[in-house]
Amino acid sequence: MAIKEKITDFFEKYTQTLNGEKDTYLFSLREKSIKLFQELGIPTLKNEEWKYTKLNFLNSIDFELSNSPLKTMPDNFQISDYYIDNFEGNILVFINGFFSDQFSRIINTKDDLIISNLNEAKAKYPDIIQNYLSKYTDENNNPFTALNTALSNDGAVIIIPENSVSNLPIHFLFINLPDNKNIITNTRNIIIVDSNSKAQIIETNHSIGDYSSFHNSVTEIFIKQNADVEYYKFQNETNNAYYIGTTQIYQERDSKLLSTTISLGGKFIRNNLNSILDGENGEAYFNGLYFIGNEDFVDNHTLADHAKPHCNSNENYKGIIDGKATAVFNGKIMVRPYAQKTNAYQSNKNILLSEDATINTKPQLEIFADDVKCSHGATSGFLNRDAIFYFRARGIDEKTAQSYLLNSFSSDIIETIRNDSLRDLIKSEVAKKLSMNDLYFCSILESNKI
Repeated sequence: MAIKEKITDFFEKYTQTLNGEKDTYLFSLREKSIKLFQELGIPTLKNEEWKYTKLNFLNSIDFELSNSPLKTMPDNFQISDYYIDNFEGNILVFINGFFSDQFSRIINTKDDLIISNLNEAKAKYPDIIQNYLSKYTDENNNPFTALNTALSNDGAVIIIPENSVSNLPIHFLFINLPDNKNIITNTRNIIIVDSNSKAQIIETNHSIGDYSSFHNSVTEIFIKQNADVEYYKFQNETNNAYYIGTTQIYQERDSKLLSTTISLGGKFIRNNLNSILDGENGEAYFNGLYFIGNEDFVDNHTLADHAKPHCNSNENYKGIIDGKATAVFNGKIMVRPYAQKTNAYQSNKNILLSEDATINTKPQLEIFADDVKCSHGATSGFLNRDAIFYFRARGIDEKTAQSYLLNSFSSDIIETIRNDSLRDLIKSEVAKKLSMNDLYFCSILESNKI
């Protein structure tokens, strides 16, 4: 059975488990979304937004929907292996797409701060679900967002109240534990940061075992007036892990977003990051680092949508591609007709460590205002031969010289992470990757220095 038909069957079986939810706003939204998915289908290379992204795995792997919590953990499972060392904050753990109270740690229990999961929030805060779920996501053009809305079983719900500084960061820890079958999980996160407030959110993903897992995730972030949000995503999974995630952000006046996405491993990763700057003086900073090898695939699609005047966006993505891996970067800056005095910058730089490595980069500007400052640029090439020679002339071996150069290349992205524990973890994992990789030094003299 093709994946499109199989997912329709998933939905029919899933609705049978919802009991009293069928009369709610959420169920009507689910029905609408599954119809959209059926109409859109799985994107092909003919679709401009997916022209470099092959989704063959959806039909070649026999996936089953994860529609109930895992009852028992494997004997060798240790949740501490997946916590961030020295992390002080709230931890929400989701296993196979469902919240795990057993392994989560909620420290901040103030009455006006809501740290919950979607299943609980549906009953406790129905107005929030109705007012915010799918408010700005584009189900009409993204079948995986529609699929998530139709089948999402759980996720995180965070509400930071007005005039509040959340001193403790919040860690979303997603773990897929396929049990004798390949699974699809759909998680939905809603984050609302009210006026004059701050929040720091971290998302990490893990897949364990010999079976494959496909995590289809949607996160909606609402940043109210003069609020400040840091959102970090760290991906370092196995070659059995497939991931498609959409982060949809809405920013009001004087709000600020700092987003950093680090992708170090996973068979297939697609990150969609979109922010609507819908209030004057809004700021959005997108940072990304992908360091992949073997035959892995990473695709980063970003959109900075300037809808109001006097807003700034700055985007900096860097890639290191080894082996037969493929990376895609598609960054779009949209400036609406009334968004005068916009400042928007975008940069994508890539280093290829193998002649078989591939990068497809596509920076885009769509500008409908005349008083703006916008620029973009993209480069790709091999390691600088002259720099390698400089190190070698000073007694440093070739592999160490390459490591120094790659560390220097990636360090400015890693340093944008303001959480010390997460930054230390990523530095450690990048160092491991550099030492484990048999880096290929290309003898071809590069034409442009990166």
